[in-house]
Amino acid sequence: MLIFTPVDLPKIEPDDWDVFWDIWNNYNAPLLKVKQNTDLSIAPIGSNDIWVGLDIYKRIDIAMPYTAPYVDIKNLLPNMYKQLLTITPNLHRIRLLQSQVSIASHTDNNTERWNLRAFLQNSDAYKMWYFTKPNDSQGERTYIKMPESTNWFMYNDKHCWHGTDYDPNNKKILLQAFCFGSPSVDLLSQSIVKYKEHVLEY
Repeated sequence: MLIFTPVDLPKIEPDDWDVFWDIWNNYNAPLLKVKQNTDLSIAPIGSNDIWVGLDIYKRIDIAMPYTAPYVDIKNLLPNMYKQLLTITPNLHRIRLLQSQVSIASHTDNNTERWNLRAFLQNSDAYKMWYFTKPNDSQGERTYIKMPESTNWFMYNDKHCWHGTDYDPNNKKILLQAFCFGSPSVDLLSQSIVKYKEHVLEY
């Protein structure tokens, strides 16, 4: 069962990192949990000490388990904005996320869906994100290794129990692409072929 693959998309990066850091440093804030997202989540409604983040694209205002501040980057980072809009036609939100604690292996919604993400910033290339076997949160961890050519990846949430280590000296910013349904089957298929040495299956 294949659960993870890098994605055959060009690396996503800001037009200007200085502008990006100004946006991030001035507007990111603790995410407030307002809705239960999974029966397995230990974070109670009202908690705000697990993530900080920021929405940078929002096509429609859909209720999310966690609230986040919003900054429209269309004019601040126009090339990044244009690139984001080309990744999938059913995109409805882009969120930047940084953990404030270690995140234990979990499934977000236990549905048969491929989620699209990118590592926007990470200072420890070997301990960024890990997976355990489905339903085995305490089992052996497999840390993913990304190719140089992309920072995008997809994982199948139902069968992909995932987590991340928190290291205050090696913080990670994850870009979450939220779509209606899963990204295209063609993109997934070509990514699996191109990055066959990086895919993860159990």
